[in-house]
Amino acid sequence: MTSLRIDVDDRSLQSALMRVSALLTDMRHTLDRVGLAIASRVRGTFDHQSDPWGRRWRPLALSTLRQRRKKGAGAQILRDTGRLQSSIEHRATSDAVEVFSTARYAAVQQFGHPRWRTGEGRAFFPARGSVVALPEEWEEEAVDLVLMDLDEAFR
Repeated sequence: MTSLRIDVDDRSLQSALMRVSALLTDMRHTLDRVGLAIASRVRGTFDHQSDPWGRRWRPLALSTLRQRRKKGAGAQILRDTGRLQSSIEHRATSDAVEVFSTARYAAVQQFGHPRWRTGEGRAFFPARGSVVALPEEWEEEAVDLVLMDLDEAFR
């Protein structure tokens, strides 16, 4: 009787699977990159003067424009001091990422205030109420970052 034996050296496959397993166990590095990208996009809403879906923010009230002119300030919305835009930060853990503002007044600017003429805010975070829904382009970028890290783990 003739027999055939084939030995497969699967050390590289085992190594890749261990890297993928480690990545999936602690996604902190990947989620940190995702958080950095989303925080950058949120800060970009201030530059574009529009919400995360590209809808222009409502213009400043004439009274606000007059006040700013007296102070010699510009007419950019939510950019009086730049504090709100620069307060956008992120934090990643092994299984989640959080993008937030450290400015105490951020929620009022995001969601509005009942005493305001329209009561409406100017959304800069991709949230409607307490529901977060990333714009498709932002979500695709986040998924691409995760896939890039998975691809790298397999190499």
